[in-house]
Amino acid sequence: AITVLAGALALWVAVRVIDWAFLDAIWTEAERERCRDVDGACWAVIEARGRLIFFGLYPYEEHWRSTLACIVIVATMVLSCVPRLW
Repeated sequence: AITVLAGALALWVAVRVIDWAFLDAIWTEAERERCRDVDGACWAVIEARGRLIFFGLYPYEEHWRSTLACIVIVATMVLSCVPRLW
């Protein structure tokens, strides 16, 4: 009974998250004014302020350094999941 209840709860949460994150979301900056009127996510903010969110106030000319560091970290994590490379 607990497994069924937990599964139903997980399904309900998944449906709500999908509705919020994708179906009811505002995606483009052109629709940004509607963000306050809808119940979904406002991805237009990410489009408009993406560099500030990801890089902060780091100089634009130096963003490649942060990007390269992220690529190296992700590649290391992916390669560490391959048992043959341990």
